Amino acid sequence: MKFNNKPSYLLAMLLAISISMSGCGGKAERQAKHLEKGKAYLEQADYDKARVEFKNVLQIDPKNADAYYMSGVLEEEQNNWPKAYGNYSKALELNPEHLDAKAKLGKIYLLSNDAVKAEKMVNEILAKKPADPAAHTLKAALMARKGDEAGAIQEASQVVVADPTQFEAVSLLAALYTKKGDEAKAKEVLEKGIKDNPRNVSLRMSLVSIATKHNDMASAEKQLIEIIAIDPKKLEYRITLATFYARTNQVDKAEKSLRDTIQADPEDETRYLLLAEFLATRKGPEEAEKELLSVIQNKPKAYKVRFGLAKIYQATNKPEKLRQLYLDIIDLDKTGPEGLKARNQLAEMEMQAGKKDEAEKLVAEVLKENPKDNQALLLRGKMLLVKGDAKGAIADFRSLLKDQPDSVDLLGLLTKAHLANKEPELAKETFNNAVSKFPDNPNVRMARADFLASSQDYDGALKDVDAVITADPKNLHALQAKAELEAAKKDWSAAESSMSKLKAASPDQPVGYYRLGLIYQAQKKFDQALAEFELALSKSPKSIEPLTAMVNVLAVQGKTDKAVARINQAIQATPDNFMAHLLLGGVYVSQKKYAEAEGAFRKVIQLNPKVSAAYLDITSLNLVRGDVKAAIHSLQQGLVAIPGDARMSMSLAELYQRSGDNDKAIAEYEAVLKKTPGIEAAANNLASLLTEKGDKASLDKALELAKHFENSATPAFVDTLGWIYYKSGQNDQALPLLQKAADKAPQAVIFQYHLGMALYKKGDMKAAKTALQKVVDSKASFPGIEEAKGVLAKI
Repeated sequence: MKFNNKPSYLLAMLLAISISMSGCGGKAERQAKHLEKGKAYLEQADYDKARVEFKNVLQIDPKNADAYYMSGVLEEEQNNWPKAYGNYSKALELNPEHLDAKAKLGKIYLLSNDAVKAEKMVNEILAKKPADPAAHTLKAALMARKGDEAGAIQEASQVVVADPTQFEAVSLLAALYTKKGDEAKAKEVLEKGIKDNPRNVSLRMSLVSIATKHNDMASAEKQLIEIIAIDPKKLEYRITLATFYARTNQVDKAEKSLRDTIQADPEDETRYLLLAEFLATRKGPEEAEKELLSVIQNKPKAYKVRFGLAKIYQATNKPEKLRQLYLDIIDLDKTGPEGLKARNQLAEMEMQAGKKDEAEKLVAEVLKENPKDNQALLLRGKMLLVKGDAKGAIADFRSLLKDQPDSVDLLGLLTKAHLANKEPELAKETFNNAVSKFPDNPNVRMARADFLASSQDYDGALKDVDAVITADPKNLHALQAKAELEAAKKDWSAAESSMSKLKAASPDQPVGYYRLGLIYQAQKKFDQALAEFELALSKSPKSIEPLTAMVNVLAVQGKTDKAVARINQAIQATPDNFMAHLLLGGVYVSQKKYAEAEGAFRKVIQLNPKVSAAYLDITSLNLVRGDVKAAIHSLQQGLVAIPGDARMSMSLAELYQRSGDNDKAIAEYEAVLKKTPGIEAAANNLASLLTEKGDKASLDKALELAKHFENSATPAFVDTLGWIYYKSGQNDQALPLLQKAADKAPQAVIFQYHLGMALYKKGDMKAAKTALQKVVDSKASFPGIEEAKGVLAKI
């Protein structure tokens, strides 16, 4: 077979004459110049300049098919397949005989598994140009897709022999040999292809894959370095080399490679962030922080770097540094885009910390500059919802949905706001409208299914889930949801069937076996449940969920000795599985074998000193033994290993409080809130302790901590705020809050005591007597019981 991809000399002469006759500076000449410049820029991978040149052509002639075709090639090079498809399609629309566009479209059809359309393109091209190399390459790929690998190899080989520069045919041929198991031949094809196409990166990357597979790291490294030499400015190639070094544990080379990446383009802030990410992973977040601070010192307005540093502070839980970083950005950029972004992020941080006034102020500043700022509108909507202003929240969420109509998160928030506004039908309508607009969007359908399931409309939820499964029978999320909905209906047979389909769709994953085991467990089919949990563990021996479920089943059956034996079996298989040791300790606790339990928990600490649960479990053991001092010591040890751990700090503060050491408790709660400002329980407990101190400074501080509890759904938090107002002499503000807390939790004696005292102070003796009588009758013991008795005696 002979391939000829070059125009005849006669045609070339005719073209030259035609161009010369068109006149200097004519439309055709200007189009040709821009097109050639665009091709040259494309060859150099300068995509922005290439795009400008192709657009220049289309400004001169909006119907230039070649400009659309080359725009498609540009988009394909950048993996923008939808745009590539659009440009190729336009080229073919303008010139139905554009064979190159047909070949490119055929390739896209094949990649999207539409073999019929791909074959149609091939046949149309070959009917016009029997020796077209692109069409024959596509034909070879189609033959391989149909299982004719020998025929595909022969077809691709003929293309390469006729024109070795057809790199796509070279790539396909190498892939076919690799699939056949002849990697030596694949390597030979690629090496020759690289000689004929020295600047082709995809061929070199295929060679890297083969070299890596055979542990020929020197060859892989050589190719990756040569790829960078082809286009030193391209970030993607440098990232690939650094990743290669990192995966092969050549840490110093990886770091040097990333630093070289920065030197290649010091103005690209992304490169500094890549280095920081590497340092955080390999050397710790402190090194990453140090690196980024150094960049900021030299480039104060490197905002992308500053926001990258913000992510490190978030991940390492450094709220004070994070707050200052945002304030610095605001100070630098004022009301510019980066300053507004910093305000939004700081507002979200303050909102989570319970500082609603500061958050509202920041959001208002953003919306003053840009009333349509999406993040600010979202934050304002969330804050309005928390404040109880559902109507305001609805307005903000609806505004946002105009630009993001298929956002599952926004749909959920708007639904929540409608429910808060006692509009359940509008909540349902919100999802119904979204599904009507986007019937094929699985995320929207699954969101509506979750909403319907939350209101126990399991049949309605199943309709949405079934629609998703019909469109995608292997959608694991939908298959699991279907089984869980059927289980909620107690349609056990259907649930078992659906979960079996999940297993079939992902036979190598533990989730289907584990979930089916849970369904059997719910039916008390314990033997079948255990069998499924065993299968889940066989798929993932270190997974703690199926092992825990197995232990729970054995415990229900009263077979804790068997549970211990099974955990020890798992430990023997994976000795470093600290979660299994933690589980073992829990079983020993249930058996009241406290010494063995402590041994298991200490083994966890030995394997991983950063597991806070082990210290907390040892603390609980010490409390069971009545040894508060030892309990405090175990938490202090844990906080040495994991400084600032919120759970352990909270537990330590509560132990100090329980043992009457209020000053230490206050100090610990303050440390918790400094490290993790959003822990409401810490704010509540600290406010309570400060209230008991009674001095004005303490009461003012308590009020600052608790004032956002006014609309809290937690009665204890509402009671705390009410009691602060009472102690501060603001009884009119105290009484409705204390009444609300007592109404929500009428059995809470302390709430009745607080309410009784406020009613007594108001002069409502009848209501005060009722509340305080409940306190006395409860025979509870707490610091205010004697005062309650004394006041009751006066009434």
